[in-house]
Amino acid sequence: MRTLEEEVPDSEDDTAQVAIEPTFDKPGEHGLKLAYMLEAEHHRALSELKANNRALGGRGTDTHYKINTLHRELESHTRRSRNAIKTVLRRNNALSSRNSELILTAGRRRTEIKELKLAIASVEKESMNLTIQLRELRDAKSESMQVQERVNNSVLDSAKCPIYLSTMWTPDTIPKCSHTFCQCCLISWFWVIKQRRSNKYTCPGCRTRIKSQPVRNRALESLIETLADAGIVEGDIAEPIADAYTKFFKQIG
Repeated sequence: MRTLEEEVPDSEDDTAQVAIEPTFDKPGEHGLKLAYMLEAEHHRALSELKANNRALGGRGTDTHYKINTLHRELESHTRRSRNAIKTVLRRNNALSSRNSELILTAGRRRTEIKELKLAIASVEKESMNLTIQLRELRDAKSESMQVQERVNNSVLDSAKCPIYLSTMWTPDTIPKCSHTFCQCCLISWFWVIKQRRSNKYTCPGCRTRIKSQPVRNRALESLIETLADAGIVEGDIAEPIADAYTKFFKQIG
């Protein structure tokens, strides 16, 4: 049977076979540290066996056999430990690479989120500006509608007879004061004056004395026709009564 010296070659410095324990600074490498510590312990145990074998001087076959068997088990265990360490290192490298990718992805996501926030802020600012413009347009429209309403009211007022407050379908204007009334109201007014046995006819609005007959206001008549066609006022322009004022003004002259 071979002796321990044949199975395990001697070395001038047994401590040279003891693995130097590396330094582990990264988190998650405690398993690797334990594996290296176990391998170092194996080497120290093997050195002690060799020292004991030299002390025995090669005596004791059973002891040699046990030592050789233990030596082979230690070597096998060391190989498995080294393989396990390599596997762990590969996994650790893969995890480190994956972690780097995740960090880069997280950085890109943060950049995208920042850009989205800027875009949202820009859209909100634009929306606020549009809201202000819309409010201004609504105010302008409201003001325009108020102006239009005032114009319409003014036009409608100009189309109403000051005496009976309705649309003048036969608008006649007194030349001297330019006040306009419907023909039937002027005839009634002049008739009341005539009944008083007076030929001093006046404007029913301002009481200005008049000596000439009222005349048809064609511009106002055209405006009233337009309002009637648009459905703003209801009715039709009436034909003036021929010589309606002759009997009142024939004595004036």
